[in-house]
Amino acid sequence: MPRSRFKKSSGEGTGRSQRQYRVGELIRKTLVEVFEKVEVRDPDLINVSITISEVSVSPDLKAATVYVMPLGGKQQDSVISGLRRASSFLRSKIAGIIELRSIPRLDFKIDTAFDNSSNLNKVLKMADISLNEHDGTIGPDNAS
Repeated sequence: MPRSRFKKSSGEGTGRSQRQYRVGELIRKTLVEVFEKVEVRDPDLINVSITISEVSVSPDLKAATVYVMPLGGKQQDSVISGLRRASSFLRSKIAGIIELRSIPRLDFKIDTAFDNSSNLNKVLKMADISLNEHDGTIGPDNAS
């Protein structure tokens, strides 16, 4: 699971608590279930596949940030605006499935971890190629 996206203040210990992780994962699984079973009628969400990579819950469990990525990475702005419009509907569906004292307010953001990992792989591959060129060895990319 990716590292917490919440900023640590000087008074906080090690980041998110076990309860925050559990509630976030429960909300993530429930949202996946809702998107599979329920047709969201927002025009920006019709026929769009969405990957929910992480749900980060605030320490008081009243707010949750849902990190999503539309399939293929296209129409990101319209998908986010559609999800924000549908957030109260999604909260009501979550409330019908899981038991929590209060269902957190949902805020949707694009997950940039996919792009970051892709860029990191490119950089590492370029570093490997340049190292192999300098010492004359054959690396995994140019082995025959």
